[in-house]
Amino acid sequence: MAVMRNRLGAAAVTLLAMALGVATVHAQASTVDIEVRITAQRLADGRTEFALQHREPEGTWSDRILPRARFFPATSEAGGWLISTAVTVRAPGASGDHDGTEVRIAARRLESGRIEFALRHLEPGAEWSARVLPRARFFPTSPRAGRWLVSSPLTVAVPEIVLAEEPGSPGADRAALVAFYDATRGDHWQTSTNWLTDAPLHEWYGVSTNAEGRVTSLVFPPNWLRGSLPPELGELTELEELSLDWSGLTGPIPPALGKLSRLRKLVLVDAQLSGPIPPALGNLTGLTELKLHRNQLSGTIPPALGNLTSLRVLSLFTNNLTGEMPAELGRLTHLEQLDVGDNGLSGPIPVELGALTALTELKVWRTRVSGLIPPELGNLRALRKLQLWRNRLTGPIPPELGNLTHLTFLDLSENLLTGPIPVELGNLVLLRSLRLDVNRLNGPIPPELGNLTLLTHLTLDTNRLNGPIPPQLGNLTSLLILSLFHNELTGQIPRELAELDSLANLSLSTNQLSGPIPLPEGGFRALRWLALHENDFSGRIPPQLGSLTALTILTLSDNQFSGPIPPELGMLTSLETLELGRNQLTGPIPPEVGNLTTLRVLRLDRNRLSGPVPTELANLTSLNTLWLEENELTGCVPSSIHVIFDRERVGVPFCE
Repeated sequence: MAVMRNRLGAAAVTLLAMALGVATVHAQASTVDIEVRITAQRLADGRTEFALQHREPEGTWSDRILPRARFFPATSEAGGWLISTAVTVRAPGASGDHDGTEVRIAARRLESGRIEFALRHLEPGAEWSARVLPRARFFPTSPRAGRWLVSSPLTVAVPEIVLAEEPGSPGADRAALVAFYDATRGDHWQTSTNWLTDAPLHEWYGVSTNAEGRVTSLVFPPNWLRGSLPPELGELTELEELSLDWSGLTGPIPPALGKLSRLRKLVLVDAQLSGPIPPALGNLTGLTELKLHRNQLSGTIPPALGNLTSLRVLSLFTNNLTGEMPAELGRLTHLEQLDVGDNGLSGPIPVELGALTALTELKVWRTRVSGLIPPELGNLRALRKLQLWRNRLTGPIPPELGNLTHLTFLDLSENLLTGPIPVELGNLVLLRSLRLDVNRLNGPIPPELGNLTLLTHLTLDTNRLNGPIPPQLGNLTSLLILSLFHNELTGQIPRELAELDSLANLSLSTNQLSGPIPLPEGGFRALRWLALHENDFSGRIPPQLGSLTALTILTLSDNQFSGPIPPELGMLTSLETLELGRNQLTGPIPPEVGNLTTLRVLRLDRNRLSGPVPTELANLTSLNTLWLEENELTGCVPSSIHVIFDRERVGVPFCE
């Protein structure tokens, strides 16, 4: 007799349903009586494991055949019937043209704890029979763990004996789902409503079906999935969407998913899937969305993905992918979103991406991609987000990027780009964020950037930019952050910047700026961060700074400021950092500094301050850094101040 193997699910395996009593299922004419029996054992964790034996021609019983899913759960509620997938029973030697007999096994837990079993078979009208209850149909409540119990024989009259599911049917879909349940530890899911019951598949949690009962979608939000994806998912041949989000799944993506020719959406994200992206996914030519981000996938991006010409979203970010971006991606002419960031990709950005004229988002960030930014990207007129930050890109910023007039976010920061900032970027009037920081750009800041009146973030710091700050930046009335530090800028701060009512962060440190700080009445009213250290500013520190009550950071150190410290700074009660060191300040430390009770860093070192240390500093109980060295101060620092960092730079003894 041929070896019998079936893919029953956790409930299907309860074939013991037949076992503890004799019942006969009659098939078609020219049948053969076959004897089978079920063996079962109770496991230490309370589950019941089942196996099948068949009578060999010589009269002995075969070895136990262990189905893939073969466990009756230990925690099922009493009363509800669980139903197996359909299996077709055939006799040995019969041809494949014989239909066989389809049977299902039903099982339920009784209030007493015993398990009751029943049998159902498919009748000629394609209706399932009522449950047939064998006379001896109960599994005991507390058998000894590890001991196999053997049922009485069951005689089945069939054309041929095998256990199999009919492919391309609701029964086959049920079998695939049960395999999925077993492989992903369904007994630990957060929600598993109706799974492994005789309820229609569309009533199983996360499952949708068509009018014929075939599974069309399997969609799980976070549901505590564990284990791996079974290849049986490839048997869900009507599947249009497979979405599994935030899981603990491990192991490879089964190449069998490449058989799902009707699939439109494949989302396997925020898990621990590993191994390569199967090239077989390139067979899914109807796919519109492929999201595999935030996993541990490795290897290269398969060129076969270039066959997915209906694709609109391709998201592969935060994996361990290596190698070059395949030029074949340039064939995805319907693509709207492409994100391959946070991988180990190398080589150039393919110029072929310039053909993706439907693209609205292109994200290649935190990789090892190198070479020039292709000017062909200027063809992507629909682009709204271009993020190429933290790569190894070199050469100039292509002026052609000025053609991307729908762009709202442009981030080229943390590369090795050189040359000037193209004046053409002033055409991007919808831009809200422009980040070019941490490169090797030189030349002036183009006044044309003043056209970008919707900008909220402008970061050009850590480059080699020179010349003055254009007053036209005062047109950027929506600006929240202006970061120009660590350049070679000269001249004064334009008074127009003080009129930016929304500006919260102004970082101009480490330049060659000079002159006074412009502070017209009501200027910089929203400012929270003002960093002007390491420049050539001179004159007195404006008392008007005391009106900027939202400030948390004020750094004016390493300049040429002179005169006294304004007492009005004591009004900045939200201040956490105050740095005035390395200037030419004179006079005493104002006692009003003691009002800054949220202060953590106070630097007054290397000035010409004199007089006693104010006792009011005792209020600064949050202070962890205090530099007073190289002044002419007397007295002592209140003992309530607990300096953690650089105590040797306090420069004044602590009070006893």
